[in-house]
Amino acid sequence: MLRSDIAQELDLMVLDVIQSPHPPIYIVNLYNDKPFLGRDGAAFRLQNLQLPTDHLVILTGDWNLDNNCWSMPGQANDTYFPEIVDWLDDHRFTLLNEKGVPTHQEAQLRGGLSTLDLTWVNGRVVELDAVWDWKVEPQHSHGSDHYTITWRLDWGEEEVLNPSSAKFNFKDVDQLKWRDAFEEELGQREQALSSLLDAEHIMSPGELDEVTQVFTEALTSTTERTVPVKKPSNRAQPWWSKELSEANHQIANAREQSREHKQQWGTPNPVIQTLIKKS
Repeated sequence: MLRSDIAQELDLMVLDVIQSPHPPIYIVNLYNDKPFLGRDGAAFRLQNLQLPTDHLVILTGDWNLDNNCWSMPGQANDTYFPEIVDWLDDHRFTLLNEKGVPTHQEAQLRGGLSTLDLTWVNGRVVELDAVWDWKVEPQHSHGSDHYTITWRLDWGEEEVLNPSSAKFNFKDVDQLKWRDAFEEELGQREQALSSLLDAEHIMSPGELDEVTQVFTEALTSTTERTVPVKKPSNRAQPWWSKELSEANHQIANAREQSREHKQQWGTPNPVIQTLIKKS
């Protein structure tokens, strides 16, 4: 669940992962935009978020910070880093990145490598061993200059309802029947949606999230009542195929060859660039 009551900025997003009966986990994703570093940057504003101290918290994203604690050899320390690392240390955060392992490949110039994408976990995450298999996977970056970083939140296997298992055939829907059913569903939720009709009331982010949830429930219930379920076809094919996996592997290899060529010769190799585009 998106916690817009905690952070409203576009470069800071807080997700509340709830899997009962396990403790909730806050995942804070940030983008510390380079031109706006300093006290206006997300890494500094992160310190002002009201995060519960007894919750499991994961901080992850593009930090755009260089430091010899994690950077590759030759990278200079950012001068504003000490205050940020002091805050992380005071709140018992541990870095999951391995020192010197790159997470970013420069798209221009010489294609240099750096470690800008960081993942920190607080003491509760470490204590409960909640994050598994953290790793950097350049082969899955799909053309991005930032490498893919993956990990697992593993409390064990439990069977869950797949909300996307039912697919509806809107092509054959009776539009008037759907409209009448939707009006009925909204009427049943009139009190919960009343704040939408109050022009004088300015809703808080939390209230807006609640209204959005109620409105979504009305849409879902209406669709389940009036729209026929689409029957699976024997001719249907998965959207990801072996050919796409092979193309992705070729792109990853070509990008690495391009980076090595730029580092050695200072210019891109046109043959490799053409191969990347064709892949």
